[in-house]
Amino acid sequence: MQFYERDEKALQGEKDALDKRDSAFGVNADMLYLLPGTTQVRLLPPYSDKGVFFKEISKHRIKNGKRWETYACPLEMASLPCALCELGAELTATLDEAKIEFVSENLRPRTAFLYNVICHGGPQNRKNETPEFGKVYCLESGLMVHKQILQLDQDPVDGWADITTVNNGVNLTIKRTGQGLGTEYSVNPHGSGRTDIFEQLVERGIDPAGLVLFDLDNVYTLPTEEKLELVTKMVKASVPKVQPVQAMPIPVAASLAATPLPAATSLPAAAPAAPIPTAMPLAQPIAAPVPVAAVAAAVGGAPAEEEVPAPPAIPAPPTE
Repeated sequence: MQFYERDEKALQGEKDALDKRDSAFGVNADMLYLLPGTTQVRLLPPYSDKGVFFKEISKHRIKNGKRWETYACPLEMASLPCALCELGAELTATLDEAKIEFVSENLRPRTAFLYNVICHGGPQNRKNETPEFGKVYCLESGLMVHKQILQLDQDPVDGWADITTVNNGVNLTIKRTGQGLGTEYSVNPHGSGRTDIFEQLVERGIDPAGLVLFDLDNVYTLPTEEKLELVTKMVKASVPKVQPVQAMPIPVAASLAATPLPAATSLPAAAPAAPIPTAMPLAQPIAAPVPVAAVAAAVGGAPAEEEVPAPPAIPAPPTE
């Protein structure tokens, strides 16, 4: 196995490049993220005259190659136009399922919470650094952790209210387990009770007077419009294309399939129709009239004018 000498200058240059990249993305603090495992922290008192010890933020996480970049959302944080939000609304309006899923995973602004903390210990970060005790960090968490922190801070029944007091506060253990959608966080008091964080620092040879809180209002600075337009253009290039809908043939049910008709068979000849009988005349023809003169002669009467014979009877039309 072959080894080489460490190049301290090159290693320091890599670290400086990471720090510079964070600053370019608008991150102005030494960040502490909750990685898998256990992290022990002490939340510090409010950072401004607002009187709260945390800051709610909204940010976009954009994948650039193999890494994720973070940008504060101008719309959510300052009511300013946000090109990423506008792109998300445009894609959502198409009602295309693939594009809607893309918006949910890549464009939807995500809520997070920031705190000033002193870290007692935790997993190595992405720079392969272990959190340093006695140094102020900006802890970033999601809603699940934030709810549990507020529950402890506002829970006088269980005796854990006001957990950020310097001389009588509470150290916390935050445990992260699972992966992806199954990730879980639990927040619990660490140790047997309240402690004085300044005393603990002095015991380790650290002067508390040298500690400075981060202005949580300015940890994430808003990106310029030009920067956001460039990022939006990059995101557009990875939007899934609409696939044309292929017409699918509709299967014909077997019961509905056309059945060939049997060959036609000759029908027997119809019997000849019976002859229609000729209608009988309604009346017999009237007999030929006898001349009146003849009758008179026969009976000895005077001769009379000759009677006009009646026309022959017209037979009635045949009935059907």
